Amino acid sequence: MFPLVYVLLSGKDEIIYSRFFRHIRNIAELHQLQLQPETVFIDYETETNNAIGTVFPGVTVKGCFFHFTLCIWRLAKKCGLKSYYKENEDITQLIRQAAVLSLYPHYLVDDVWLTTLEDIGEADTIPATTSFTDYMTESWVEGYRFLWNHCFTEGPTSPTPWKFGTIK
Repeated sequence: MFPLVYVLLSGKDEIIYSRFFRHIRNIAELHQLQLQPETVFIDYETETNNAIGTVFPGVTVKGCFFHFTLCIWRLAKKCGLKSYYKENEDITQLIRQAAVLSLYPHYLVDDVWLTTLEDIGEADTIPATTSFTDYMTESWVEGYRFLWNHCFTEGPTSPTPWKFGTIK
C-alpha cells in the first residue's frame, strides 16, 4: 500500500470529497489506468466514508489506527480525564486499554472491553469516567468496529509514510 495523492480541499463535506475522488478516478482513466482500490484508510470522517463508497463501490474502508488513538485521547480530555491520566494508574490503564481495542480480534472486543470495565478499580470513583466509558461503549464498541479494527489488517494501519520528526 502506498499513498496515491495528498490534497488540500476547500471544505469537508461529502459533495467536495465525492467530486475529488471522481476527479482522481477520471485522471487515472485519461492515462488508461483503472483505479480500483481494495482498501482505503480514512480519519473517521463520515463524509469521506460516504464519498468513497459512492465513487468506489465495494472498497474496504478502514479507519487509521493513529487517528483512532487520537479520537480516544480527545474523548478522554473532553470528559475531563486528562488531569487524572498521569496521577491515577487506573485512569491511565482505562485510556490505554480503550486505545488498543482496535488491535484485538473484532470478535473479542466486547469481552475485552467488559473485562476492562470490570477491572476499572478506583477509576470508577471519578465521575468523568462514566462519560468516557459510556461514549466508548456506545460509539466504538457497539459501533461499526470493522472500520476501526486492525487485528487482521495486513501492512500499515495508517495511510501515511511520514514519520514524526524529520523527513529524510
